[in-house]
Amino acid sequence: YEGCTVCGGDNGLVYIFDSQGDLKHRGISAHAPGAVNAICSLPEGRFATGGGDGMVQIWSSDWNQEGEPIEVSSSEAVTSSTAMGEDLKANRGCPKAMSFHAGKLVVGTPENEIYEIDLASQGVRKLAAGHHEELWGLATHPTEAVFATGGDDKLLQCWSMDTHEPIEGKSMGLPYTVRT
Repeated sequence: YEGCTVCGGDNGLVYIFDSQGDLKHRGISAHAPGAVNAICSLPEGRFATGGGDGMVQIWSSDWNQEGEPIEVSSSEAVTSSTAMGEDLKANRGCPKAMSFHAGKLVVGTPENEIYEIDLASQGVRKLAAGHHEELWGLATHPTEAVFATGGDDKLLQCWSMDTHEPIEGKSMGLPYTVRT
């Protein structure tokens, strides 16, 4: 699927288009019936998808599932921060934005929380909570342990993956909300 464009639908399917814009694959069931909220490319042509079902799924370069889905919304890292540990699946901890760095997925949620998933162990841990309104965008630095987030609060913030804290002087108020 090299040179193709991949997008997720609100029906839980992933669609693949060739470089001419023609539909190459009619739909891969990734998170049905919930939406595919985030897609992230991984090394070796692999992908990760995150959905409204609270799951992250890893896909091979030919779009076959690799292993079981990783449950983000019902992981201990998420449920320990909810009221009385209640599982709020499909509400809290659903991936909204994802990026990859050094064997780990960094996942942003609509609740402004940022989680790290170790792809080898599938362990989920909370890195930070840092926006006042919904988080929409997240990207990791290509070589450093740094990531940036943006959201409805019009704030672009850089974070340290080591300390889980905002990087001083690396916050910018913007005139518009951040989407991706």
